[in-house]
Amino acid sequence: FFAMANRRMESPLEQQRKATIKETLATNLTVLRRLDPCTAEIMDMACHAVLYKFNMETQGWEKEEMEGSLFVVKRTMDPQYRLFLLNRSGMNNFSLDITGDLLLQIEGPYLMWKGNGSDDILGLWIYKEDEHALICKLVNEIIERLSL
Repeated sequence: FFAMANRRMESPLEQQRKATIKETLATNLTVLRRLDPCTAEIMDMACHAVLYKFNMETQGWEKEEMEGSLFVVKRTMDPQYRLFLLNRSGMNNFSLDITGDLLLQIEGPYLMWKGNGSDDILGLWIYKEDEHALICKLVNEIIERLSL
């Protein structure tokens, strides 16, 4: 009896919220698999992120026409991990392969890196601070694991 009394009961609203989150993740996974059939799972996500490009001439960030939900996904083939931005501002989406040699830096609200195969410096601004912290931590952990 006491074990039951100490266990917190979930309200119907809380149960519905959890079910909605699971349904949303399942839907997002389906969409991501259409774009990349090798997507195995969503490791984490941020509801809203914006892609920026650093302009060397003006020494400032310029917003790209790329914003929407950001996903860290695990794939069934190499590269095993990828950042994927589902663009709400246009037809093209953005993806970045996460590899052991990815040069990543966290500066304020930006998750920055040097473009793969180019001199471009790109950055993602993630709207919610808690999502920013979790995504940055996860991506850093993946890079560390892959660089061993």
